[in-house]
Amino acid sequence: MTKAILKGIARLFRSPLERGEEAYASGNFFEAFRHWQKASDAGEARADYLVGKLFEDGQGVSRDVVEAAKWHRRGAERGHAGAQLRLARILLHGGRNAGEFFRAPEGQGEDDNRALLFPGGARIDANCQEAVALLASAAEQDEIEAGVILGAVFFEGVKAPRDLDAARQWYEWAAERGDRNAQFGLGDMHFNGLGVERNAELGADWYEKAAQAGHPRAQLALATAFHQGQGRPLDLAAAGAWYVKAAEQNDPHALLAAANMHISGEGLEKNLDRAETYLRRAAKAGRHPAVVRLAEFYSSGGEIEPDLREAANWHRRAAEMGDARAQYMIAEMLCSGAAGGVNYPEAARWFRAAAEQGHATAAYNLAALYTLGQGVARDAEQASHWYVAAAERGLRQAFIKASEACERGTDPGKAMEWLMRAAESGDVAARMRLGARKLIGEGCAVDLAEAEKWLAQAGAAGGREALLLLGHLHSGRYGGVAAPQKAAEFYRKAAEMGDREAQYLVALSLLDQKNDAEKLAAGVEMLRRAGEQGHSAAQFRLGVIHCTGAGAPVDFEEAVRWYERAADQGNDLARYNLGVMLMKGQGAPQDVSRGRELVAQSVERGVAPAGAAKA
Repeated sequence: MTKAILKGIARLFRSPLERGEEAYASGNFFEAFRHWQKASDAGEARADYLVGKLFEDGQGVSRDVVEAAKWHRRGAERGHAGAQLRLARILLHGGRNAGEFFRAPEGQGEDDNRALLFPGGARIDANCQEAVALLASAAEQDEIEAGVILGAVFFEGVKAPRDLDAARQWYEWAAERGDRNAQFGLGDMHFNGLGVERNAELGADWYEKAAQAGHPRAQLALATAFHQGQGRPLDLAAAGAWYVKAAEQNDPHALLAAANMHISGEGLEKNLDRAETYLRRAAKAGRHPAVVRLAEFYSSGGEIEPDLREAANWHRRAAEMGDARAQYMIAEMLCSGAAGGVNYPEAARWFRAAAEQGHATAAYNLAALYTLGQGVARDAEQASHWYVAAAERGLRQAFIKASEACERGTDPGKAMEWLMRAAESGDVAARMRLGARKLIGEGCAVDLAEAEKWLAQAGAAGGREALLLLGHLHSGRYGGVAAPQKAAEFYRKAAEMGDREAQYLVALSLLDQKNDAEKLAAGVEMLRRAGEQGHSAAQFRLGVIHCTGAGAPVDFEEAVRWYERAADQGNDLARYNLGVMLMKGQGAPQDVSRGRELVAQSVERGVAPAGAAKA
């Protein structure tokens, strides 16, 4: 009898279980289902298990978790370890059939619809106690995965009361049988001292066993042990090698760590192309720190050409993930146009999102947008609110803005508190403003010593207005003992820094020394500097000097020019003298009509001819 004939005879006597397995192998799942049903009816527990898998996977039948559980339960009751494991997994979490959300046909209720689709029911409730019992039974039959799941159940303490000793025992049971998941679990327990005395070296040993078996999280954990020098000697090269192994399995944490090493060149060779690849893979996997790092990678420049469009894209993704700094960064880019164009409304939206999470600079910038009406309607109340919020979060430059906001909100006490904080933080404008208030008692008691202290600090930091006020203080303008030499010194410093009022006062002091030609010339020059900055009294005085020759050669044209500039600013004495010169035709073509008009305007405003003749 030939082998072919024998084989044919053998096929005739195949069991339904075998016929089903052959049909399944050829992809004929429904045929497999029919044969396995017959095998089940004949008491084959494995057939129950296989039919349950068909319903779980939706192969040859509709996917139906309730039917799957029914068949697995039949196999479990017959002692099949695989069926016990599968049923336990369903019972740990419960299950729901997608058909529960199907719309019922017209004339039928939802209950009718579910009954038509799933006669056995649409869902199965979790039953953790039964699941644990089933897992234990399966483990007794050496179903290793059951032991691993039991270890996790007792370790996590979510599906059953936490029992770290039981977790350790089950992990050890499965680990001894070579299960890498259990080896990783034991590594965690020993490395972190969970339910056992902490032993980082033993934990790393278990990590290494699982890592060698290809467990990505164990590879990451072992890399971290080498990276931190815990449980393994500090070894960046070893850390990098294990990070790469886990990264090649797309572990997002490892992808980020390997990318950082490729960027720094520590532990792995410097390779920005590989770093970019790893960062993009980690970011696309939703690893938030990787999204942030990728945005920085594209925006920082340095060894690569910055790509602001890519940077904006990833900053936006991080912002959408709720990262406050990324929300601030994308808002900044939208304000500057670096994100592909200026968009103030969207910038305001992101500044607000970051500010609401406590980002101080975002709050400050949002306040500025409300102040200017950029991207949002101009709103002083909202601006004040966000300036104060920025100040409360410690942003130094917001202190003085918060002070101004409290003044507008009629809270002078709080305004002074913020002004004091701004001054104490080194804000030059705040020190100057605080000193000025102490001079006149605005919002506080007059205190000349405190005024001098704050003004001196502001002046030393380059605040020319503070130097001017110090000059006024020592000249006796605010009471106290006058110190003319100190006043003159402060006026001189302020004048050299470009303060026009100080330049005018220094000029007057120099012009008083009529017998010193050098000082007279210096006085005229200082007066000119003040006049060029728009100081009306200095402009008028220059007109007088060039008209009379008292300090400079007579130059009627120059006199007219200075009188004109002073008159344009409303100086009535300059207007009167300009009118007189125009009537006489001095320094400009004679214009009697305009001259008379200017004189009349000045007289109406109380300027007497005698007063006008004197500079």
